[in-house]
Amino acid sequence: TKDGKSGVAIKPDGDIVWQITLSTTSTAYPLSVGMDGSIYFASNSWNIYRISKEGTSSIIANPNASVVTTLLVDKDDSVYGVTSSNTLFKVRANGSFSIKHILSAASGCIFSNPVLTTDSILVAFSCQDNSIYSKLNFRAISFDGKTAWQYSMTIPTVYKASDALLQESLLGPDGTWYVATPTVLYAVRPTPFGIPTTAPWPMAGHDIVQSGNTEYPFINDPPSIPTGPSP
Repeated sequence: TKDGKSGVAIKPDGDIVWQITLSTTSTAYPLSVGMDGSIYFASNSWNIYRISKEGTSSIIANPNASVVTTLLVDKDDSVYGVTSSNTLFKVRANGSFSIKHILSAASGCIFSNPVLTTDSILVAFSCQDNSIYSKLNFRAISFDGKTAWQYSMTIPTVYKASDALLQESLLGPDGTWYVATPTVLYAVRPTPFGIPTTAPWPMAGHDIVQSGNTEYPFINDPPSIPTGPSP
């Protein structure tokens, strides 16, 4: 709802399936949907919630900082996000953290929502340098929590005021990583191989955007081609 303190699930015919109310001190952030239809979201109380299709609410984890991105849920119900402490995390369905990766030691950082490829987690971010966002970073984190690669670029002066506001990040059907700001759309190719539009869940918005499924065998015996980002 508008105040962020309650939620409702409504069928296409208008019937209410369930309705819940959070504590008066909690506000829910954007919702993500799991493979089984469960809803996931973080709150300003630092908790990460899961609501089942039947409307049962539970707290699955607390990363000890506020979550500043939309959560990403993979096919195993693991949850990914970035916190205000500049930490990318992965929390398993049982509530245990398997990844806590520090993206930057700088202050005033802003982040895109994370997306998944077959071998890494992608996050774009920019941090203040003398109160100016002058550089945009594209980073891939492997599933053991280490940096797989990073590409950094200077934000053109004409865009500096608004181009630091990262708004959306997604992976296209050909494997291209798109990162949007109010003024510029960036396209980065993390690997030379794409992900087919026939790949199963999860698909963001139920369209051809691939947002997860790290085990889908999208190519057989790929040729030996160096991987890496390109602007």
